Amino acid sequence: MWIFFVLRNFSETIRFDSSLFAAQPALPPDAAPLRCAAQVKRNPLGATATHQAKCESIQKMKLMEYLGKQSKPFLVVLGFISVVLLGIIDYVTGPEISFSIFYLLPISLTAWLVGRRAGIAISAAGATSWLVADLLAGHIYSHPAIPYWNATMRLGFFLIVTQALSGLKTSRERQEELSQFIVHDLRSPLGNVMTGLQTLQEIADETMDTTQKGLIQMCLVSCNRMLTLINSLLDLARLESGHMPLQSREVNVEELVESSLRQVTVWAGRNHITLDRELAAGVEKVYTDFELAMRVLVNLLSNAIKFSKPESVVTVRVAPSA
Repeated sequence: MWIFFVLRNFSETIRFDSSLFAAQPALPPDAAPLRCAAQVKRNPLGATATHQAKCESIQKMKLMEYLGKQSKPFLVVLGFISVVLLGIIDYVTGPEISFSIFYLLPISLTAWLVGRRAGIAISAAGATSWLVADLLAGHIYSHPAIPYWNATMRLGFFLIVTQALSGLKTSRERQEELSQFIVHDLRSPLGNVMTGLQTLQEIADETMDTTQKGLIQMCLVSCNRMLTLINSLLDLARLESGHMPLQSREVNVEELVESSLRQVTVWAGRNHITLDRELAAGVEKVYTDFELAMRVLVNLLSNAIKFSKPESVVTVRVAPSA
């Protein structure tokens, strides 16, 4: 079963894999069927290539995740063994075939996963292994100091790569820590604002007119939107690490669509855009993560409102596949 979310006056029709939105009540609660393959109808070949690239990216991420779980001494030993093996292969193949780029693999992995000092040690081992292979190969130079000069230049290049990667890793970690710190500090005052607005909303029927009630509702919708953005920032690190928790359950399709439309109702009204929905018969439940699915719909609706002309209609159409 497919569910189509068609946004009129928007440039593309986007289709989501049934593993995200299709009803699958037989799956266990701890299953992780979230495989989103956004496909643009007018360019299915490009969508397929995009999906394959995502799969390759996931495989690389799993490899890095596996290596990241290993102990630092193990990774350092693995780096030393790798550069020694590369030196042996370099010696066996002779000076005519270059293996310079392959030395960067253990050096880069060690600098990224272990740290700068370990990367420097592997860089020195790599330059030494390369020098020994060069000397044992019997290559004749015009001056006996040339191979040592070349080894020094290689070591300098390896050290530059090590310094750059270790610095990038440190900068990235600090940026993630700062982002999490800022996001957590934003949630607390935002929660207080939402509590105050909800309290005002409860007493609005007795003391406020229609305009004031509408302003309170607009503020609540904006706060909910901001809270969604904050939660997305928190989930970014989880997505990058491959540990995005899913709370999949049977979700009412109409409730999902209505909740998404409420998030953008005020914005659509200010832009003089009408929101509509078309729910086909027979599509009542889907097995998905409610919050994540709503974020997808809200983002699509936001883009549709942003690029639609005033007095137009944005329609969410939900239908099973043919």
